[in-house]
This record gives sequence, structure tokens and C-alpha cells, in this order.
Amino acid sequence: MLRSIRLRSAMPGVLAGLRVAASLSVLGAILGEFGSGERWGLGTFLLGSLGQSDADRLWGISMAAAALALTGYGLFSLGSSMVGATIPVTVAAGRMPDELHGQDGEAGFKRYLMVIASVALPFVLWWAVLKWADVSPIVAPRPWDVVSYLTFADGSDEARSALLHAVGQTIPMALLGLFVGLGIAFLLAALSVVMPGLLKVILPAAMVLQSTPLVALTPIVLLLLGRTISACIFMAVVVVFFPAFVLLVQGFAVVPRAALETVEVYGGGPIQKLRFISIPYSFRYIAAAAKLVAPRALLGVMIAEWLLTGTGLGNLMDVSRGSLDYGMVWSGAVLSIMISVLAYRGADLLERSIHVGRAA
Repeated sequence: MLRSIRLRSAMPGVLAGLRVAASLSVLGAILGEFGSGERWGLGTFLLGSLGQSDADRLWGISMAAAALALTGYGLFSLGSSMVGATIPVTVAAGRMPDELHGQDGEAGFKRYLMVIASVALPFVLWWAVLKWADVSPIVAPRPWDVVSYLTFADGSDEARSALLHAVGQTIPMALLGLFVGLGIAFLLAALSVVMPGLLKVILPAAMVLQSTPLVALTPIVLLLLGRTISACIFMAVVVVFFPAFVLLVQGFAVVPRAALETVEVYGGGPIQKLRFISIPYSFRYIAAAAKLVAPRALLGVMIAEWLLTGTGLGNLMDVSRGSLDYGMVWSGAVLSIMISVLAYRGADLLERSIHVGRAA
């Protein structure tokens, strides 16, 4: 079933993920060269350019990174045009519904076990890795140490209050950046269906923003927007836009041709096809895109808080690092991960509800 049906049917989505990965891999390689001691590489040149305030060199590095990312994007786009997918079919069930009903309890119990295991496993790995590496608890607290820092230790009330206050500043900005980024991505992806040439115009600029580390964009954002809330939202939109845009473009591309032809038969044009067929069909891809980029929106806001605004969770973790308050650093890191997981699960529930609604 996996080889003959699921994998083949998933190939368009897999290739869309690889197109996103093509740019993220370039960015990851650049960031990996930061502090690695490598003499050559775009990351090494980027650090030197930032230290020397060499704007020409900085933009040249961004263009080179974008060219690499575009090359990978183009190769996987070529693969998308060569690989087909299975068409949706309906097959009669091999068993009656009442035969399947008896398995609901067992399936539900397994789901609960999987949820418990998925929650517990990161904490077990956290403890095991630090125990194996024999890192001092002062620098790398264990899970119980973080819980104690926020609940039982001296000064836990102040630490908990500071953390919650910082989170209260960060989450609204991340949510706003997420919705704005998704909205822009959806609008441009929809317009690219009506005006296919628009995609060729958007991609190069999107690749430059996606392939350039946010640290390198910070001076430009500071000049344009200052140390304001708008800077936080802009950074979130930058990291959200490209993956969401690629996924939504793929969603519009896999709309069944027969449905579009039905609109054409009744005299409908591109706008009608977009309104009545493509947009309703792509709703589930919006949820999938939200699931993909929700953690990135939080990351973008935290980087802006760290480098620009001096507020929120990103700034709190930076200040705590400077004062060697590793308990707060790890508490902030764990809380940000938990928020990202909750955002992912919320988007996943939205995607499932849309799927169930379409099936009904």
C-alpha cells in the first residue's frame, strides 16, 4: 500500500517539501559555518562582512545564496513536472461498518499511549543526553531542575513572573506575523494561478529573503522599521512567507483538472475557477502550511526581540545568558518549544477538521 499507492500519491507533496528544503539547506549550511572555524564559505564571508559593515559584499553573498537555492528549487520543480500522482478513487469497503466499530476503543487507547510517549520522550532524551555527556547542571539543568527553578527554588515567583510577562509580549506578535505571512502567501499563490508569470517575479526575491540569515537582515530592518513592533512582525512574516507560499502554490497546482473544466464548460473564466474550485480545494493546504510555519513565526519574533526591540522572550533569554542565569535560559527554551508544539497541534486539528468537513 505504501509503495504502490501512498508514496505515489504523495510525490507532489514530497517534491514541494524538497523545494522548501532546497532553500533551507543553503541557509542551514551558512549558519553552520558561523563559529565553525571554516576559512571559506558563505557563512564565513557573511560574518566578515557584518563585522566590516561591507554592504556590497553582504548583498553579493545574499544573491549567491539565493542562486544556489533557486538551482535546487528548479531541479525539484523539474521533478514535479515529470512525476505524476494517483487520481482519487473510491473503493468499496472490505468489511461492514459494524465490524470496524469494535476497534474504536483499542485505536483510541493506542492514540493516548502515543500522545503520552511523545510528550515523555523528549524529556527522557534530554536527561539521558546530559547524563551521558556529564555536563554540569549549572550550565545544562535537567528537566527536574527547570521545574524546580520555576516552582520551588528561591526566587521562583520572580522568575515565573518575568517569564510569563515575556511570553505575553512575544505570542501576540508571533500570531500576528503568522496570520499576515500566511495571508500574503495565500494571496500571491492565488494570484499566480490567474497570472502564472507572477510566480517567476516573486521567487527570486523570496529566495533572497529566505536564504539570507535573519542576523544579516537586521541592519536593514532596523533602518526601515526601527526598534518597533513592526520589526518583530516583519521578521516573522519573512520566515513564514516562503514555505507557506511554496506549499500553497502546490495546493493550487493539484486541483483536479476535471473540476476546472466543469467551470469552463459553463463559461467561467480564471477568476471563477479560482473562486469556486481552486480556493475551496486549497483550504486544507492553508492548514498544512500553518502547521509547517507556526514554530518559525515564533522564532522570527524572538530573533527580532533579541537583536532589535529588547523586549519579550528573545530579549529575556539573551539577558539571562549574559547574567549566567542558565535556569531562565533553559526555561525560556523549553517554554518556546512547548508553545511551538501546541501551535503545531492546533494547526493539525484545524487540518483534520477541514478534512472531515470536506468528507462530510
